[in-house]
Amino acid sequence: ILFSIVFSILFGISAAVLRGSWGDKLIIFFSTLGMAMPSFWIAIILQIVFGLKLKILPISGLYSMSSYILPTVALGLIYAASIARLCRTNMLDALNQDYVRTARAKGVSEFKIVMQHGLKNAAIPIITYIGILIKSILGGSVLVETVFSIPGLGKTMVDSITQRDIRLIQGCTIYIAVVFVVANLIIDLVYGLLDPRIRVGQEA
Repeated sequence: ILFSIVFSILFGISAAVLRGSWGDKLIIFFSTLGMAMPSFWIAIILQIVFGLKLKILPISGLYSMSSYILPTVALGLIYAASIARLCRTNMLDALNQDYVRTARAKGVSEFKIVMQHGLKNAAIPIITYIGILIKSILGGSVLVETVFSIPGLGKTMVDSITQRDIRLIQGCTIYIAVVFVVANLIIDLVYGLLDPRIRVGQEA
């Protein structure tokens, strides 16, 4: 989740600031490509390239911190691509508002305009989408953990389904549901921190 958020916002802001340039087109191309590829296929390609060919990263198990790199990239790349496209769209809309033109006329630095005026006002739809993706990431870990032989929640669910362990399947499902509900509750609370109008509406 952290990998998806950091890289998607970074590339989404870059694409919005560099609108129409080659950098913007490359980011759009790779984000579209990332959304089109399934996570398990990315996992297999990463294993072949970085594990078998280059032999710089482990392809299975969790024996060191480097073991987390390939599974994280394989699982987070698709969601990073979708968040990056959403971030670019909302940033373009925010940067075309009147308050941004007023800030530029007052001589405010471009970095402050982008981060404070642009990103802060574009963050509400992005955070909402991240809350929805948390459930997808937890569900998508089933395939990725199976490919990398990681003893995590996803592989546990696959093993419990294979062994027809109904209680374990129910426990994993309830756990994912609780995490999803708590994450969305936190996101709802963050709304008030990002947009003062939400707090004012609540008081009214």
